[in-house]
Amino acid sequence: ARAFAFDAVESGERIVFRSRPAPPVITLSAEELAAEREDAPLYEITRAQETELPAALRLEYLEPARDHRAAVALARHASQGSTREESLALAAAMPQTLAIARAHVMLAEELAGRETLSCALPPALLALEPGDMLTLRLAHGAARMWRIERLADGLFRKAVLRAFEPSVYRPPRAPARRGAAALPAVFGPPDALVLDLPLLRDDDPPLRLWLAAAARPWPGAVSLMRDVAGSWEPVAGATRPAVMGETLDDLPAGPLWRMDRASVIRLRLENGALSSVTQAALLAGANAAAIGTPGAGWEIIQFRDAELLEPGVWRIRNLLRGQRGSEPEMLSPRPAGARFVLLDAALAPLAMRNGDLDQDIPLRAGPSSRPHTDASWRAFSVPYAGIAARPPHPVHARAARLANGDIRFNWIRRARSGGDAWGEVDVPLGEEREAYELQIMNGARVARIIATQAPFAIWSAGQQQADFPSGLPDPLIVRIAQVSAIRGRGAILESAIHV
Repeated sequence: ARAFAFDAVESGERIVFRSRPAPPVITLSAEELAAEREDAPLYEITRAQETELPAALRLEYLEPARDHRAAVALARHASQGSTREESLALAAAMPQTLAIARAHVMLAEELAGRETLSCALPPALLALEPGDMLTLRLAHGAARMWRIERLADGLFRKAVLRAFEPSVYRPPRAPARRGAAALPAVFGPPDALVLDLPLLRDDDPPLRLWLAAAARPWPGAVSLMRDVAGSWEPVAGATRPAVMGETLDDLPAGPLWRMDRASVIRLRLENGALSSVTQAALLAGANAAAIGTPGAGWEIIQFRDAELLEPGVWRIRNLLRGQRGSEPEMLSPRPAGARFVLLDAALAPLAMRNGDLDQDIPLRAGPSSRPHTDASWRAFSVPYAGIAARPPHPVHARAARLANGDIRFNWIRRARSGGDAWGEVDVPLGEEREAYELQIMNGARVARIIATQAPFAIWSAGQQQADFPSGLPDPLIVRIAQVSAIRGRGAILESAIHV
């Protein structure tokens, strides 16, 4: 192998390194060395004692094959006179074979360089610098190689040289690391959301929450535990990470029951990916997602088109808004930073009871392989409003004055489930009994409440006179809600009616 030196040449805004062969090793005899005084020796050799030399060298380094954890390579010399051990820590990553080789080289350098030679070089060797090599033929032995350690210029070039042996740079072959220990799994608290959603499928029970969880690394499964009478009991488990993230743009309110082509929103996903679907697949229920927060509620949307803008950032468009009766949760607008959860098989159900309605449910979520007291679990609570048991608000409110002066209000009810059959005359009731509540408003005050068991109500002329002695306002503001035996009053339709 040839040795090279480098010259740095500045060229415009760049520095170009040009290689040049290193100067050849100069060979000198002892007689060619300069004499500082006639009575002084031409050179002096100092040899380190055996006890001053290391018998072993420990080289600390970083092992890439073991997640860059600290490792040690040990080189040992069979010495009877020394028990010293040196340690050297390198802030460098290297494989075990290279680390062991370097440890042997460094230990051999110490042993081979145990002798130092002091002399004066002749002025003709002015070009020599520390690090250059010399071969000296000394009077008492064969020629040996020396490396210049220090130079002091003056009348003579006083030099300190250290013995050099090229063979030390050919270390023995070192074995590669075998059977690296498996790294212990370290899990942090997962990003767990518990969503209070409308019925996602017609056959779902009406009292239910949904768990969506994500974590890096994924612990294999995330468990959800609930405080039941002071004891934590497992209630749900997610076996795969959910596609979750947050919105990067404000989401304005959009049209209901038709395509929202104006709203375009960007998302940043923690994990997973989105995909576009056909119009037919969209209308069949594909690409459903929840956008919102546990406190402000969750609007169910569907999106037809998904576009990857950059790693982790997506843009969705052509939306269906307020799906599955979630139009009351549509905000105007919903600020950026709302959570996004794709509604797919990654969500895990959590059964609830009637007594849980309108309560804050204490929960804990964490890796299934760790106890719930571990630091990888996190505690939180979620308000439960029983959205899946909430009847959707009626539609198409109308009013007509009868011949006797009474006013008849009519509306069309909707169904929480089973309402997609086009051939039926009316949608299924979906409740134990049919009941409604009609509120007639006088400004911000409720002037009258009429309960009825049919999708209409009669407001008599006498009641009108009692509620509005000065005459009826135009338009008349009414609120209509279907009543559930489980949830009570459902979503409210507020309508301005001209009578």
